[in-house]
Formats: sequence, structure tokens, C-alpha cells
Amino acid sequence: MKLLKILYLIFLVVFLFSCQEKQQSTEPKVTNTKKPYSPVPSNNATNIELGVNLSWKCDDAASFDVYFDTKNPPVSLLKKDLNKKTYNVSGLSYSTNYYWKVIANYSDGSKEESDVWKFTTKDRANSGYRLHSHNIETQLPAFVNIMFQVTDMDGKGIDYLTTEDFEVREDDQPVSPTESAMQIRKKDVIPYTLKTVLLLDNSASVGSNLEEIKNAAKALVQNITTQQKIAIS
Repeated sequence: MKLLKILYLIFLVVFLFSCQEKQQSTEPKVTNTKKPYSPVPSNNATNIELGVNLSWKCDDAASFDVYFDTKNPPVSLLKKDLNKKTYNVSGLSYSTNYYWKVIANYSDGSKEESDVWKFTTKDRANSGYRLHSHNIETQLPAFVNIMFQVTDMDGKGIDYLTTEDFEVREDDQPVSPTESAMQIRKKDVIPYTLKTVLLLDNSASVGSNLEEIKNAAKALVQNITTQQKIAIS
């Protein structure tokens, strides 16, 4: 009986070790870090939202050209001379294959092209949204103004919906667009001021993360909207 237990334990250890080796061996090895790699969404990812933040890794490139298409290889230039390793795309279609690639441009004039990556958006049947109301006010003679946010079921903000995607209901019955005179306006066209405080910590405790903090601060400053005021502390 003891011999059987020992043999079982040996077999279990060998089995787990071999599984671990197999799992590690399937991970792609990056040999050329000048060529864009490690895409997000990952290659062949499925069930992706209709708005997605593309990102990748790459060493020392001066800028990037992003190609994005529904055909392979992608030929539509989405963004040229991008100075960061991320770009947001929205307004995608349900159940659609998208192909994309990134070309890294270097200061010496050389270029490195990534592989072609693919992802598939989610099915319409599997999608869902949540509407979060932030403020409701009435206005004469007969207007109701509502400030709200729409997110997916995971709480991620949705920015690609239009007026046609919404419906006004009264006593759980739909009201015709003519009667409701509903208008949906995105925050970019609403008069408001977004006040933001950028607090930078350069103490010794964050020394190992200083480069990451600098890059995050640069990204925030580079993406300031016209209705945003930033104070730096």
C-alpha cells in the first residue's frame, strides 16, 4: 500500500510538472522587441465590446502607424504618427472580425511591422447595457433634462450609442420620437467644465515606478479636452 501511494505521488508530480512545461511552451517567445508585440485584445480574442482600447508593446520607437480593417491584411490607415502605444476605436459592429497591425517608426528612418492581429466583437444577443442617472431636472415649458451614463454589464463606459438607440417610455409603453422630441447629446457638446487635479508623488517610495508615473502624467496632459481644467500639485 505504501509503495502504491509513493508511485501515485511520483506520477502526480510528474504529471503536474509536464502540464506546466506544456503550458509554458505554448507562450510566444519575443525575439525582436523593436517589432510591435503583445497586442490587447490578444490575437483571436472573441466577445470584444464595440468600443475597445487597442494597445501593444514595442521598444524605443519614435511613432506608430495603426492599420485597422475588416479584411486581412488590413489596409485602412486608422492613425498615423501616433506617439503612444494605445489607441481607442469605437462604433464597431456586432459579430464582426477585425484585423489590425502596427508599424513602428524609428528615428533612424527604419520601420518594423507587427504581425496581423485579429479579434471578434460580441454578438448582439449577448450584449447588455446599464443606464446610470446622475441628475434629473425640469425646465419650462415642458422639458425634462437627464444627465446619465451608459455602461456595459461589466461597468465599462459606452460612447458609441446615438439617439436612435434610446427609447422613451411612459407607464412602460414606448412614446413615439415625434411626441417625446427626445434629443441625446454627448458631453462634448454640453457646456460644462471638468476640473481635475494631477497629484505627482516623487518621493523615494515610488522610485521604482517613477517612469510609469511620468508616462501616465504625460498621457493625461496629451488628452486634455477643451472643457477640462487641470491643476498640478
